[in-house]
Amino acid sequence: MQQKIPCGDTTNCGVKKKKTKKVSKLHNNNNNNNTIPRNILESLRIVELGAGTGITGIISGALNARAVLITDLSEVVDGITLDNIHANRKLLYVDPQQQPLKMRVKGIPLCWGNLEDETIAKLALDELSDPPILLSNNITPSNNEIERNIISEESIDDTQERRRDGIPDLLLIGDVAYQHKPGAPSHFDVLLETMLRLTDELTIVVFGTRIRMEASKDLTDMILAHFEHLCAPVQADEIDPAFATVKKHNIEVHLLRRRCIIE
Repeated sequence: MQQKIPCGDTTNCGVKKKKTKKVSKLHNNNNNNNTIPRNILESLRIVELGAGTGITGIISGALNARAVLITDLSEVVDGITLDNIHANRKLLYVDPQQQPLKMRVKGIPLCWGNLEDETIAKLALDELSDPPILLSNNITPSNNEIERNIISEESIDDTQERRRDGIPDLLLIGDVAYQHKPGAPSHFDVLLETMLRLTDELTIVVFGTRIRMEASKDLTDMILAHFEHLCAPVQADEIDPAFATVKKHNIEVHLLRRRCIIE
């Protein structure tokens, strides 16, 4: 049994309080030829970890994601994230014409490694959107002890259908290792535990990271012990050419999925 980590003290989460700014309302730019198709995410249930301003999750909601749960430490969610969701609420209604109005996006606190927070998050995701029912697969976990223990707690009967209760289709994680220094206490273990409990073999993880120091590579290495690349890491300047003008931006995006064997 893993110990719950209290979130009242952010030291126990291994995470320093972020200096996070509010964002203004989002605006549609219909004259931009590179505009992302509005319905590109419409079938997806999404969870964002360490969201800060929540801008990535808010944009996902504006792109008609089926449901988006934006999470961070309680002081960040209460002080920043919820205000930004409210400021952009007109873009986030499931159906602006239907009363009562229902949001497709919600922000709640989630401290990594905290089982109670994770359970609440799973329930909140299912309240936003019912989970799909899938035919079960026979999954054989890897020999890694952490992954084996977590999967054994969620064993699947391959003779029945299963619901992906509380599990997102897309897990978003962006630049969450900035405060880690060599020899300092790390939040990597608890982040990885939460990642494993919030994903299954169908979840795609979008992990964006900026390598500021050698120790920042530790998190990527830990994640890759449990997740595999769907494609080669994408450099930031491949997504936005403006980053080409930034000297050594060291920003890349990884598309990942769980290292599970499906028979």
